Amino acid sequence: MRRQSGFALFEVLLAAAVALLVAIWASHAIANRVNDAVARQGAQWMLMVRGAVHAYLQDYVEALRHADSPGDLLLHGFQNWSAPTLAELKAAGLLDTGFPEYVRPLMGATIRVLRDGDCPGDHCRVGAIVHSRQALLKASGDVNEHMMAQWLLAADGLGGMVHPSRPGVIGGQTFSLPNPPVGGAQLPTGTVAMMVSHDQVDQAAWLRVGDTRDPQFQADASVQGDISAGGTVSAGQYLELGAVEEWRWPCDTPGTVARNEQFGLLVCQGGLWQLAVRQGGGYAINTRFGCYSPEGVSLKNPVTGSCSCPFGFTSVPISEGGDVTRGMTHGFLCVQ
Repeated sequence: MRRQSGFALFEVLLAAAVALLVAIWASHAIANRVNDAVARQGAQWMLMVRGAVHAYLQDYVEALRHADSPGDLLLHGFQNWSAPTLAELKAAGLLDTGFPEYVRPLMGATIRVLRDGDCPGDHCRVGAIVHSRQALLKASGDVNEHMMAQWLLAADGLGGMVHPSRPGVIGGQTFSLPNPPVGGAQLPTGTVAMMVSHDQVDQAAWLRVGDTRDPQFQADASVQGDISAGGTVSAGQYLELGAVEEWRWPCDTPGTVARNEQFGLLVCQGGLWQLAVRQGGGYAINTRFGCYSPEGVSLKNPVTGSCSCPFGFTSVPISEGGDVTRGMTHGFLCVQ
């Protein structure tokens, strides 16, 4: 019986040890999952901040290129154009008013505008870096590389970091900057960051199909070249034509449209500018002088160039007059 009791006690101790190991493993797994979720949340938060910084650079790119003193954008609500705050971005409408100004574990973000080239001036190139105010660290103070990896995965390829193996570099898949960046203090290892390059700012100046800045593109657009559309072009208000041509003058491109102060809309057809709105016109015939009056004035239909109606129109007599000497003149109107 004593041997049996000893064996039972061993089983109890073994089960307790296994349970303890399982609990430790489970708590570690749960902690990792929590850290992963926090890292992903931080990455999504910084992506939204980066989008607001991108919009800031695009909206004020000319002012930023020529800025000479910190308060040059003060009228737009920015105390220092080179370091806009999240509160200022929200006040400018570039972030939602309810957007949180910090989240764990980043504890907020610092924005630095980066300029390169001939600055200030027209050829100055403008970009920016957004980095966390707090590094991703373990309780021991060491860099939490697992959390950094999860943060980078959630950053859609736009994230970078200061890795312990390269403390002098802030970099990721899409950018690499010296640490410290120009005009700032050195960032500690474990700091995560995102960048808006000057190339991305320049590309944003062009309208793209389905542009995420504003899919409806509710703004004015000026184009110096030709615009070609594969489908129907519609206008919610007026269509104004700048080209002015003369009726029945030569034209080069069939189907093009112009206007005439007297006759209205013209269309290039058969090598000539024709009336876009089809008109029948009218004419007269003199019994002695044909398509001319006794004084030699032409009585031809200006639409056809002869004493006739265009195809599809019918001649309707509207007048008659004259005498035997001068001939009788009969007037006709062409109607459909």
